[in-house]
Amino acid sequence: PGGIPEPYEADVIRTTNNVNLNMDQTMLYGTVGITDRIDFSVAIPIVSVRMGASSNAQIIQVSGPTFVANGVTIPNPHEFNAAGAQTNTYSSSGSATGIGDVTFRIKGGIFQTEKFRVAAALDIRAASGDARKFLGSGATGIKPFIAVSAGKRYSPHVNLGYQWNGQSILAGNITGTVVSEDSSGNVIIQNGPATKGSLPGQFFYSFGVDLGVTRKLTFAADYLGQSLFNAPRVAQSSFVTQNIPGGTGAITLPTITGSKDNFTVNNGAIGVKYNLFGRLLLTGDLLFRLDNNGLRQNVTPLVALSYAFGQ
Repeated sequence: PGGIPEPYEADVIRTTNNVNLNMDQTMLYGTVGITDRIDFSVAIPIVSVRMGASSNAQIIQVSGPTFVANGVTIPNPHEFNAAGAQTNTYSSSGSATGIGDVTFRIKGGIFQTEKFRVAAALDIRAASGDARKFLGSGATGIKPFIAVSAGKRYSPHVNLGYQWNGQSILAGNITGTVVSEDSSGNVIIQNGPATKGSLPGQFFYSFGVDLGVTRKLTFAADYLGQSLFNAPRVAQSSFVTQNIPGGTGAITLPTITGSKDNFTVNNGAIGVKYNLFGRLLLTGDLLFRLDNNGLRQNVTPLVALSYAFGQ
């Protein structure tokens, strides 16, 4: 009756969180030549996502193990269960499979000679994947870019582009829940629909080379960079608890803070292309990160099989 005495509201729950996210993607891709210089492409990804999360929680009784109420000493009321446990583990997992964000591309040749080529292209990404299940971004994306290549057997190439992104619940409040306090310090939880925020814009730049080893085998190596603008980031920080008489004293504990910043992500890729027979081409690539910026795996393999119809 009367609630928990104010000093005990200063007790802290410290959590250690682990998240495992696995994603596989099968891409169906097709290109149709409209004229000798203009072609149209569509890429349809089929995405499979598996995610698991666990949180190891510990109650740190900053205010002490007991308190006195009406002259009676009783245990600190903060506990996870009736047995008085000060630690507990929470976990959950889920999976989803479906169509991701479909991308449409229109590309046209600007300048072309026997050994030098320049093309301009425009990608439009539709928000067709379910963002709540991490099958898509939840926002439309528009990416114009320039592609330059030269040579024949030894063919260096450069791509430059910028992507504008719309608003998505992944950049906003996906649950729609807002937690606040009133003037008396009481916690107020308000539920509502998910709200959207703007996904960061990205400047893309890449360069590499294709080397014809034999008539059937080609080796490729590329550097892939992207700069993100006003993108969300998480940083490690710390805070100091209250110094309550009879408690643990002031303790410095780790925490995380959120902010928005500009940063770059750098990747490398190596691969081979092999002409099996006729117009059937087998491609294998390995994408690997060159820095620790952004959330991505160390190595991403890719295997592709393509066939060219017509003339």
